[in-house]
Amino acid sequence: MAAPDEATFIALRDGYRAGIPTRWGAAERADAQRLYVLLRALGGADLVGEAAQLPAGTFWDGAPD
Repeated sequence: MAAPDEATFIALRDGYRAGIPTRWGAAERADAQRLYVLLRALGGADLVGEAAQLPAGTFWDGAPD
């Protein structure tokens, strides 16, 4: 990052780290599906491809809930 100073760098780094998911269970998968449908409605196939919903296998079934 090209932060102008150390404090900004730390704030950006910590903000990024705070947004990293720590779980990927059923609720998060449902949220991802809703987001995909919204992106498809807004951007169409040019943005997300031809699938009307997230394709099966998008998420690894062994991921922790």
